[in-house]
Amino acid sequence: MKSGDQNWKTGLVLLTVYVVWGTTHFATLVAVQSIPPMFMTGVRFTVAGAVMLAIAGLASLRNLTPQLFLNCAAAGILMSFASMTLAGVAIASGVSSGLMACIVATMPFWLTLLAHLGGEQVSTRSWIGVGLGVTGAFLLLFDGNLGSTPLGTLFAFLSAFAWALGSYWVRRAALPTSLLSPALQWLTGGIVGLLASLMFEVDYVSATLAGLQTSSILAWCYLLVFGTLITYTAYLWLVRNVSAPLAGSCAFVNPVIAVSIGAAFAGERLDSESFWAVALILLALLLLIYRPKASSPVAQPVKT
Repeated sequence: MKSGDQNWKTGLVLLTVYVVWGTTHFATLVAVQSIPPMFMTGVRFTVAGAVMLAIAGLASLRNLTPQLFLNCAAAGILMSFASMTLAGVAIASGVSSGLMACIVATMPFWLTLLAHLGGEQVSTRSWIGVGLGVTGAFLLLFDGNLGSTPLGTLFAFLSAFAWALGSYWVRRAALPTSLLSPALQWLTGGIVGLLASLMFEVDYVSATLAGLQTSSILAWCYLLVFGTLITYTAYLWLVRNVSAPLAGSCAFVNPVIAVSIGAAFAGERLDSESFWAVALILLALLLLIYRPKASSPVAQPVKT
């Protein structure tokens, strides 16, 4: 692929991840109003994995080795189960959708740190960009109008770290190069989520599913189609093909969109700090997106 085409593809994928995932925290808030968070996440990724496996075709399983499967399973458990379930539980525990997005914005720092510790070269410009982005997110975090609870906030931070750890694993591990990779990740994460729900939410599930709200069902469908099948696939391409700071930059933009949506639809008011936060986040994006011609090439995906 030519450099210009690659830049356009990267830009389009980044825009998709920025916009769609900026809305998924609010969608999660609506979904967990009548769907238990572990059950909601488990069903979401089990269905998404089955759909993606059908698209990939059974022929894609021919070259699957036990090691490739285990690598996919590890990524799925970290990202599709642990991170997403913790995010759902945090929001169900009283963390506002805007605050959740702000806490998730610490993810690029963890991902960049893991990449650095793993031997990848991280430029000073990228470190500055990550620092500005996290600072901007924390300005939103300290907006007193965003709801939170101590336990929910802890779950939110653990969700961000689990996502960063899973993203780093995806960058470095040998994975199938076809659609089989996300299919297996989602299936394993979803099945583990359903098992966890049976262990910890069995009474909750039976009590609440009888009173399912239409809004929660529609929000779940949005999370399945746009948040998972489309945007999650786009993100997995990013973490394999661009620098770690740039791949994680979506976490800086998502709070701006999430807080705006929360203010518009969930009554989350904004203070003046929020506008300074947006300026810092935009500056961070400029630093992360701009790449001098002399910059070192990004490690290519492992071919299997």
